[in-house]
Amino acid sequence: MGEWEVEFLRATAFTNDVLPPSHGVELWKKVVTAEAEEMTHKPSLGSFSASGPVDGATLALSVTPGRIDWLFGPATIEAVLDHSLGKFNAQDEQFADRLSNWLQFPSIAITRIALGEVLRLPVANSVAGYRMLGTFLPKVAPDPDSSRDFMYQINRPRDSKTVPGLLVNRLSKWACVDLSVNVGIIGSTKPTSTKQFVRLELDISTDKDSQRDLSKDKVLRSMFRELVSLGREIATQGDIP
Repeated sequence: MGEWEVEFLRATAFTNDVLPPSHGVELWKKVVTAEAEEMTHKPSLGSFSASGPVDGATLALSVTPGRIDWLFGPATIEAVLDHSLGKFNAQDEQFADRLSNWLQFPSIAITRIALGEVLRLPVANSVAGYRMLGTFLPKVAPDPDSSRDFMYQINRPRDSKTVPGLLVNRLSKWACVDLSVNVGIIGSTKPTSTKQFVRLELDISTDKDSQRDLSKDKVLRSMFRELVSLGREIATQGDIP
């Protein structure tokens, strides 16, 4: 079996607090030591965004009423085809490490937190891709020779080990996809490079109906680590209860 590659990573926090205009700048400084390459304020909408190069990729921050998103993705189109963010091993942990200071001292009440991951596993062709899907999804394994356009989505919630009584959603989407990109040929309608992958989209999140202040209990950092661990479990063991 090959190694998963990372297309992008996302951390999301939800709050009922009204965020001041300066909050986005404070968040960026907590997580990134360098100045943002781009920064946008929209006071009438209560939104803020910033982005810049981090660790050879691009980190973006989006703040909107009730929601904060951190997005970590490839810096160039070429990188999308060439391993994207690189091998999955340790990428999720490094992402959690970078957000650690913010998660430990968020300065606002956070009622829900989520981790999003898009992973891909290179395969030789679609038949090999469907065979690989069968190893991760043994109960719904598609026929590798005759299947096309297969997509499987399921949420298997679990009780949190970090916060007793808190439900954690474990949403996974599985597919076999072709990635075609035009690189360097302006106006071309034909892809210059095509690769096949097994694709896994993960959205691991705490229960949306819980209004518990996770920041008050000082469990945000540990809770996010648990989400990372659950995502890794799905990527290595497949669809399990």
